[in-house]
Amino acid sequence: MDKHTQILLTAEKILAERGLYGLSMKLLADSAGVAAGTIYRYFENKEALITELHRYIRKEIAIRVFSEWTDQHTHQQKYNLLWRNAFDSVLENPQRLAVIEILCHLPAECSNKLKMFDGEELQPMLQLYQQGIDSGELKDWPIAVLVTLSFDSAINLAKRVLRDRLEISDQLIDEVCLTSWKTITK
Repeated sequence: MDKHTQILLTAEKILAERGLYGLSMKLLADSAGVAAGTIYRYFENKEALITELHRYIRKEIAIRVFSEWTDQHTHQQKYNLLWRNAFDSVLENPQRLAVIEILCHLPAECSNKLKMFDGEELQPMLQLYQQGIDSGELKDWPIAVLVTLSFDSAINLAKRVLRDRLEISDQLIDEVCLTSWKTITK
């Protein structure tokens, strides 16, 4: 693993454990096993580090949620795949979800507000929703509302499974996915 990635992964771990104000460049350098100057070689300041970490996480999420995605799938098949991959990715890496929530809800004094759907990494998902709206398959609502009613259900269910040690069958997971699909279709 290169030092740039090592620093990003260490920053992610510290953010998950200590929050935004618990992340100092000194702690990051010590935890990553690099000199403080090495961090500044890759990142101008903490804000640049946070911005790059957000970009890195979006890229990693896209790789995970779009695995097995093909253009030959129907809208519903793509949706089911994205929903299940999102659900599984939270279970596989709950730390990442904690960091995403920190990054997407930065305090007001942080000038660089980050949004999960900034950048091109997750655009295929947004395009899926827009194509569904355009074809008349999905409700003609703002995409953010459709995402909240559908995709967020995968994330929230996975959080509940982790937090409450909820045991649910694959069949029930598929039924929840289908129900969330039906919620946003006409």
